[in-house]
Amino acid sequence: MMNNTYTKLLLTYLLLAGTYTTVWAQVPNILYRYDSIQFETNYPYLEIDTNSQELWQIGTPSKTFFNAAYEGTKAIVTDTVNTYPTETHAYFDIKVGLFNHAGYMYNTGFYFKHKYDTDAFQDGAYLTISLDYGENWINIFEVGPTGDLWEEIRMYNVYGTEDTLYNGEYGFSGHSGDWVYTALNWGVLPVTRLATTLPDTMIVRFNFIADNIDSAKEGWMIDDILFYGEGLGSGITNTTTTPPIICPNPIENRLHIDLKKPYQNVTVVLSSIFGNITREYNYTQTQNFTIERGTLKAGMYCIQIRAGESLLWTEKIVLH
Repeated sequence: MMNNTYTKLLLTYLLLAGTYTTVWAQVPNILYRYDSIQFETNYPYLEIDTNSQELWQIGTPSKTFFNAAYEGTKAIVTDTVNTYPTETHAYFDIKVGLFNHAGYMYNTGFYFKHKYDTDAFQDGAYLTISLDYGENWINIFEVGPTGDLWEEIRMYNVYGTEDTLYNGEYGFSGHSGDWVYTALNWGVLPVTRLATTLPDTMIVRFNFIADNIDSAKEGWMIDDILFYGEGLGSGITNTTTTPPIICPNPIENRLHIDLKKPYQNVTVVLSSIFGNITREYNYTQTQNFTIERGTLKAGMYCIQIRAGESLLWTEKIVLH
């Protein structure tokens, strides 16, 4: 359970709602592609609310407007066949951390493709996030930089203050016309400042609501979710212009790292897929070094390399 610090930060977000949020004028510059969800197989960090499982379905869409997934055969839909019911609040959650997003804390981006068909300005869809394991939630449009967490928030094809649903939340509503590409990125700028106050997991909630009037609409369909790192002018993630050599990957017994040039005060952190730090190494000055596997269990890990307070590189590695 998180302490009251995160609750206070979330309340601070409300005071800063929309003040510093940047809306992209063009498609974001995606440089680093991490995990993705195509809904063809089960995704371990996605959870449909128990009371929402009859509405949120993963399968082949078979409606008039929702007639096919964006990619492959499956998507997540507010019912693959029927229109959505009245008096509904259904949601599913995706957990985000170093276990599925190597840029988490510094360059946290995700995008998805979706269609929506609802009663405009009444029923609709919106996203919320929680930084305290689900105790408190805030609409993504209302998240503003606090200086303690993210310093820049960038959004593309996201609803605004004029897009209010019947419950007062900002959200998507009406008819999307076709597939819509929506992207969000939360970052720390400049790179020399670390986002040490972020918890190890952020939860993104996809909410769908409907009032008590049956509009016979199709609802919300989502596909092709990608976790990514944004390429910004100053760079947030993987800031070195000469990427290090990290090999072999997958790993059997040891990992060799060549930073291409010497750095001072190097810290190397190895984290499990659940965000727990399993190893940490500190070097006064180094360029080449080797990490022994030792007792580390097989699985996926994230390696993060810093020089002083500058993040140099993050990468997923696999231990056989």
